Amino acid sequence: MDGEHLLLVSAIDRVASGRVTAPTLESAPTRTLRPGSAAFTVVMSLAMAMTALAIDSMLPAFDSIRDQLGLDPDATDVAVLVTAFIIGLGLGQLPAGLLADRFGRRQVLWGGVVIYIVGAVGTALAPTLATMALARFVWGFGAAGRGSPSRR
Repeated sequence: MDGEHLLLVSAIDRVASGRVTAPTLESAPTRTLRPGSAAFTVVMSLAMAMTALAIDSMLPAFDSIRDQLGLDPDATDVAVLVTAFIIGLGLGQLPAGLLADRFGRRQVLWGGVVIYIVGAVGTALAPTLATMALARFVWGFGAAGRGSPSRR
């Protein structure tokens, strides 16, 4: 017999012999973020502020970005950073909603936060405008992860 069959036979043997018991309510993990709690309110408020923070924090930095990237002082090329974020936010809604239906809102929310942070760090470290725009798209895609699950 191969390994899979041995594991299956072993599992059936444990169930048949009574060595496997069903989990009880006492052993179920407790949720730390209960709706109505202060922690839940803080987390949801921060999740809702993610989009505004990502866009509004970028706008005053346009002059510095132009200087750092060697662009003309009145160049409008930096506007692509807002556009890339909005496109990522829009395109991220569908997968975020589907994943929330499949895996639950909480996992999608935290996954979105991780992607959001990766995009923000990528934007801060980007050496070119194109790389920065790509990172902003990722940043927007992560922001979509917080939006779809919280609107239910």
